[in-house]
Amino acid sequence: MPFRYEKPPNITICAPKQHSDSKKGADANSCLKALQRAALLIQEIAGGTITADIIDEYPQVVAKAKVKVRYEQVRKLAGTPDISNAMIEHILSALEMDIVARETADSVTVAVPTNKVDVTREVDVIEEILRIYGYNNMPIPQAIYATLTPSPSPDVPALRETVATTLTARGFSEIMNNSLTNSQYYGHHQADTVTLLNSLNKNLDVLRKDLVRGALEAVRHNLNYKNTNCRFFEFGKVYHRGSDTTYTETEQLLILMSGSKAESWQQKSRAYQFFDLKQHLQYLWQRLALQPDMGTVFESELLEYGIGYYSDRHLLAEIGAVRTELLEQFDIPQPVYAAIVQWDNIVAARRQYAFTFKPLPKFPSVRRDLALLLDKTVSYAQLEKAVYQQAPPYLQEINIFDLYEDEQKIGAGKKSYALSFVLQAVDKTLTDADIDTAMKKILEILVKEFGIIQR
Repeated sequence: MPFRYEKPPNITICAPKQHSDSKKGADANSCLKALQRAALLIQEIAGGTITADIIDEYPQVVAKAKVKVRYEQVRKLAGTPDISNAMIEHILSALEMDIVARETADSVTVAVPTNKVDVTREVDVIEEILRIYGYNNMPIPQAIYATLTPSPSPDVPALRETVATTLTARGFSEIMNNSLTNSQYYGHHQADTVTLLNSLNKNLDVLRKDLVRGALEAVRHNLNYKNTNCRFFEFGKVYHRGSDTTYTETEQLLILMSGSKAESWQQKSRAYQFFDLKQHLQYLWQRLALQPDMGTVFESELLEYGIGYYSDRHLLAEIGAVRTELLEQFDIPQPVYAAIVQWDNIVAARRQYAFTFKPLPKFPSVRRDLALLLDKTVSYAQLEKAVYQQAPPYLQEINIFDLYEDEQKIGAGKKSYALSFVLQAVDKTLTDADIDTAMKKILEILVKEFGIIQR
């Protein structure tokens, strides 16, 4: 039985709603054509019969947009004087954009068809004209002039974002503490604090002179909520008062660790150590393309013990264990390790840094190991620095892979290092003679500088 379509008398065809702020949408004046096409398909394919006239309820007719177009503006945006007025009008006619007014000899007003809902400005009409004219017909200038804005070196916001992204990827969370703090936190170290004249809160009466105490507040808060593993970092300003009533404001980066590493099938859970934080800081130096010198062990107002990193004798960072009396002051029962980075000095060091490229090595590398007996007072950093400064050109890398201490076997005040040395030439494959000569020179440096005995 053939399909019979009868339009109910209470159903009418309405134009789709258009929003004035929308740049996309259906053509409101296409509803009639769409309805006729749909009815025709039903009649041809499904065997339907059209039994009623069209009822078109269209109370608010969408009018064509009126846009003024200047011929010279068309030529200006096209970058060529070759587009004549006649050609512009011919293209407008082909696009069904009727000319409804000629205000001057150089401009016309056109009515844009309602199916081009995104063409509402002069530049939109010019785009339609140039699309038909052909972008390939527009000339390419021999020279392009533009104002270049030099990028600062270094780009401090980008550098800061690099540090934050790196630390976040390594499991740290960023914290932001108040610049105002409690003067009681500093005890007898209040001589250089900046006091507020009109403090509205007796517990917030000075400007902070370090980031450590604020971070310890965050550690205490987490411990109170049974979150014993804390890895935080914070960028912030610190403030100091000089003896002559001068004031200084510097920016620092604090990296802090406390708690224990999570257990896994590879290893059992263990408490964080100083060297865990040192490893993160070493990776950060690599990301910043910095190679600071490592200083000797020291004590400070904040750190019970630690080491410093320097560049051209400027302090970049100090890293160590937070003092026990500070932990007791904040009721923290577990060790806390902190790296205090002088951000202003980092930016200054990066400003002097120049990126260089080295071709990838074409020849194989060779590794040689040395077991050395030395005094406990000699650090690995001292050995590394001395060898790098005086070593042969083949030396590429030094690493320590074992430490042994036993006074009964190697003597009081002694320790044993196992060091690896990677040798590689850029222009040849090293021979046994080349390797032996290089290792002999390295051993001579260590013996001369530190009285080391090869085991």
